[in-house]
Order: sequence, then C-alpha cells, then structure tokens
Amino acid sequence: GFTEVLTFGLCSHAEAFEKLNRPDDGKTAVTLSNPKTLEFEICRPSLLPGTLKTLSNGQKMPKPIKLFEITDVVLKDDASDVGAINRRHLVAIHGGMTSGFEVVHGLLDHVMVLLDIPRDALTGYSVKEASDGAFFDGRCAHILLKGKVIGVMGIIHPQTLQNFDIPFPSAALEMRVDLLTGCKDQEFVKTN
Repeated sequence: GFTEVLTFGLCSHAEAFEKLNRPDDGKTAVTLSNPKTLEFEICRPSLLPGTLKTLSNGQKMPKPIKLFEITDVVLKDDASDVGAINRRHLVAIHGGMTSGFEVVHGLLDHVMVLLDIPRDALTGYSVKEASDGAFFDGRCAHILLKGKVIGVMGIIHPQTLQNFDIPFPSAALEMRVDLLTGCKDQEFVKTN
C-alpha cells in the first residue's frame, strides 16, 4: 500500500517552479510578503514538490517507495475576497527500480471505481496525453473529469528527479479531489 505523508504548506519558489521545470505565470503562487527563509516563501501551488522532497529524504527505505497526501493547495484568485483560494488535491508517487507508472495509473482507476465515476469522456473521467515540464514528454497525461482537466500524471522527468536528488525512476499523479464528490449525479460546475 501507499504511506501517507504530511508536508509543509509553504515551499520555495524554486521548488514549485524551477525544480519542476514549470514556468511561473505570476498568477498562480501566493507569495509571502515577509518570509523568514527562502525555503518557505510561497504557499504551495502543488503537492508534488513536498512529496518529491519526502521521497528524496526516504531514499534508504526499501523499494518501491509509495507515498500519498491529500490536503489543500493555495492559489491566487482575484475574485476571492482574500485574493486566494484553497483547493483539495491528492498526490501519489511511486519510486523504485522501475517508474511504477502502472501503479499510479491503477491508483487513479481504483479511486474512480470507489467513487463510482465511470471511465467515460463525457460522463466520467478519462486521460489524455499532455505535456508538463515535471514529466517525460510522451509519458504524461492530463486527468479529465467530464472533459475538464483536473490533474496530471506521468513518469517524472530525469531532470526533475535530479533537481530533488532522487536517483531512481518515479511516477506520480496529482489531481483535484474537491470536484470528485457527488460528480456522478451532478453537472460539472467550473470553480475558480
């Protein structure tokens, strides 16, 4: 099974963007006005950096290492009265002698079966090839719910692994879970 982790709600700008090979559009991360250290300068816009740091620190554990976390990320939102919103995300990562992409894909399928969400592009969930700097091109997919992107999964790019000092192949998924509850019986409502 997977082991639950609890990571910090703050991270560095480099961990959230540069180390993941993701561009910063300036509209995503909530920046602290007076951070005490560079390690805690923004609210995490993604759970992936914290989980990768945990995987890096647990390298000596027996392989495969399978971790997950379900908690909130914080994103800028000009429509909100406080200028930011929380979204509940799930992240899962598998690291070991092989990437374990089939394991994280199987976890996605299992979660959807438990929530009674069918694998159907119109009424349930589907996956579609995508590109994300943290993952290998051609080995990355968006997770869609009723045609709307709710997450990403794939084999983590070697440069990303190197950036977090992880010497073995890994695969991960991260997706919103706040949209999953009650989705079978409700229309998809876009939230900010």
